[in-house]
Amino acid sequence: MSRRLHASAVAAMAAAAAVCCAGCFGASREFNALQRDVATSLNVTVEETQSFGFGRLSLGMARGMLGLAAEADDPDADLAARMIGMVRSLEVGCYQIQNNGHQHGMTSLRQIDEVLANAGMETMIRHVDEGELVTIYIQIKRNRLRQMLIVSVDDTEMTLVRLRGRLDEAVALALNSEF
Repeated sequence: MSRRLHASAVAAMAAAAAVCCAGCFGASREFNALQRDVATSLNVTVEETQSFGFGRLSLGMARGMLGLAAEADDPDADLAARMIGMVRSLEVGCYQIQNNGHQHGMTSLRQIDEVLANAGMETMIRHVDEGELVTIYIQIKRNRLRQMLIVSVDDTEMTLVRLRGRLDEAVALALNSEF
């Protein structure tokens, strides 16, 4: 086995072990508080079905793996690696709604907006269609997009996704790339 191939194999095994063992965590207390606030605003009770988060270590490992693919002249992997490098953390929570008799009306939307405004977030995009509500909230600090929260709710489930980092740079990179 050549020295370079051996070093690559050792690096790949170390990276796989690190991804499996570190950097992946449950949702933070702050994320769990957001989930409670959104559920309370909707006047629903939820049961968590999945919740996980990725921090700098696991996102860094993913970026490293994509970097290896980029070295093989894959421009999409290079773009993805650069974008992941701008994300500091990613948290996802999926919840089953226990009491689905509630209709998600304008009152609920205003209550969610108020709760998230208190957390420094503002509505960027909202889409309501056939019983499903999807809203993207953003937080801007010092004229920079630093946090994004995606809230998706229908009659049976609620999903929250939160990204933190240099998101303005990631969005600019995505907009300037050719897909």
